[in-house]
Amino acid sequence: MRGFGGNSPLRRRQAALMVDMAGSSLRPCRKPRRPDVLALKTWPFQIPETPALPTADLKNTLTTCLWLDKEAEEALQFCTSLLTNSRMGAVQRHTADSPSGAQTGDVMTASATIMGQDFMAIDGGTMFPQTEAVSFQIHCDTQEDVDHSWDSLTAGGGKTSQRGWLKGRFGVSWQVTPTILELVMSGGRQRRP
Repeated sequence: MRGFGGNSPLRRRQAALMVDMAGSSLRPCRKPRRPDVLALKTWPFQIPETPALPTADLKNTLTTCLWLDKEAEEALQFCTSLLTNSRMGAVQRHTADSPSGAQTGDVMTASATIMGQDFMAIDGGTMFPQTEAVSFQIHCDTQEDVDHSWDSLTAGGGKTSQRGWLKGRFGVSWQVTPTILELVMSGGRQRRP
């Protein structure tokens, strides 16, 4: 098919639709002008290659992101005050009013380390409510730990559910599990850390 040649109407339409992406314009694919540009034979445009990331600087971690209505910072502060080995991280705020209704200074995201795990909470609105499809499990060694965790998580509007499950006041589902229950259910074998 030769519709991509020179000054054809199709070529002019394609050229008119080209946009500048990441500071590097797409150009008709004849000969690559720079060695860092990949020329695809099946497509008539040069597409810039993705630069290699410095892998030595990247952490191999997993961060849990929670979509909340308007209480991201408050929810993470609550969790860090309740659970051991926890601390608040950075809080990003809107620098200008946004079309979504957020005002200047409102929380956009908040981060924390909770029980050694990285979390980020997003003040995203009511579009994606929390469900029981995702829950956080707290392993408790004693009945006092179970009672303390349960009472703390249901305080201020949390709701109990069934068999060790509850929904906290921020809508997040929790499982409060005695370690002895896990031991009994596994036939006496210790659970892996």
